[in-house]
Amino acid sequence: MRPRSLWWGPATLALTLSFGTLPPAIAAPAERLTGHWEAVARKDGRSWRFSIDIPGEKPQGATADLVDIAAYGVEFRATRRKNVIHLERKTAAAITVIDGKVHGARITGRLIFSGIEAPFTGARRDAAPPALAEEDVVFGNGAVTLAGTVIHPTGEGPYPAIVCTHGSGPGDRQFAAYRSEGIFYARLGLTALIYDRRGSGKSTGDAAGASIEDLADDALAGVELLKTMKNIQSQEIGVSGISQGGWIAPLAASRSKDVAFVIVLSASGINPMEQSIFDVENALRRGGYGESVVAEASRLRRRIYDFARSGVPDPGLPAALEAARGEAWFRLSALPDPQNVAAVSPGERQFLLFEPVPAWKKVAVPVLALWGGGDASVPASSSREIIEGALAAGGNRDHTLVLYPTADHSLRIVREKSDPWDFPRSVPGARLLLAEWLREHVRAARPAGVSGPEWMPS
Repeated sequence: MRPRSLWWGPATLALTLSFGTLPPAIAAPAERLTGHWEAVARKDGRSWRFSIDIPGEKPQGATADLVDIAAYGVEFRATRRKNVIHLERKTAAAITVIDGKVHGARITGRLIFSGIEAPFTGARRDAAPPALAEEDVVFGNGAVTLAGTVIHPTGEGPYPAIVCTHGSGPGDRQFAAYRSEGIFYARLGLTALIYDRRGSGKSTGDAAGASIEDLADDALAGVELLKTMKNIQSQEIGVSGISQGGWIAPLAASRSKDVAFVIVLSASGINPMEQSIFDVENALRRGGYGESVVAEASRLRRRIYDFARSGVPDPGLPAALEAARGEAWFRLSALPDPQNVAAVSPGERQFLLFEPVPAWKKVAVPVLALWGGGDASVPASSSREIIEGALAAGGNRDHTLVLYPTADHSLRIVREKSDPWDFPRSVPGARLLLAEWLREHVRAARPAGVSGPEWMPS
């Protein structure tokens, strides 16, 4: 969860999917493709679930749920040739493809995901994920105009609602992992607001120069929008955050009495400066560098941050960065070009000065927070302790804080080096816990049931 701007390098979270190629067309009668298909890929005694939803015989608009990594409503470009269906999604990171051959109510094919290939079998099912409706919206925070999408459950309301804030990754509302969060909440019976972060998509403003306070006020502008909409329970609007959003969501709740609950995943209990250093140190260790290199990179980063936070020049800093730029480890350190350390915007300085503990002490509403013990971007165990202490100090007794020892920053199971082939998968139980917590804390949220619906990992 490296914060942002040229000083922090690229986002640490990405959804990377890849699949195989379309088999040749065969001479056979066209089969009916419309409907909800549930499939299981199997290899070496292991299985991995996904589903496909095809709205019409012309399969444009097909979506897939990658159930075992909790990715929902992922949009694909789909084509067909008689009874062969080809789904493809291109991103900067990879090409995702699902190929299947339909035989009546059955489907068979090949899955290649994250570089792993396995055959799959499946069937058309009557039970499908809950139907949803979408509405594009525009709202504002001062001079900044924010463009978003409200994802509604269908049927009789009114519904509780949630504003989904951003992590440090891509800020467009169509980013698959972010959009998936909105779909997840809407399927559970909440109206979800997702939006283009300021400076991304159709939103104005500049995220790189924004403070955590600016971003929290953007989320609160979303809360104000939801309060004005029909079929919304205005007293049941929460804010969620993943990664960097784990700073934004509690700050928003601390600044407004209109936030009814807070949900955070992989939230940092330490400030952006210390968190960024923790993140980069682990990146260097994963790159095979020893503690002397880690210490040198951290010293340089602290010098940059000390300058940024205080505004006091460090005359020797450009030369020190220039010397480091020739080292093999410089790229992994995400340190800036020596020419790019002079200018620091007020928003960037305020960002670095943000301290999460005072905000958490003021959060008086129910809180659910989840971490992975194998998180290399956030010190998960200490963050849990820090946030628990802050909530207790502020008198908040309704908080559920859970650490999954084998999970990473994305709440996915950390792969063992001795077993590298397995498909990526979410830590068991996390999504069910989230659904059950919503059922208990938010009026009218749809119950998840003991084992959970098929679209949610157990």
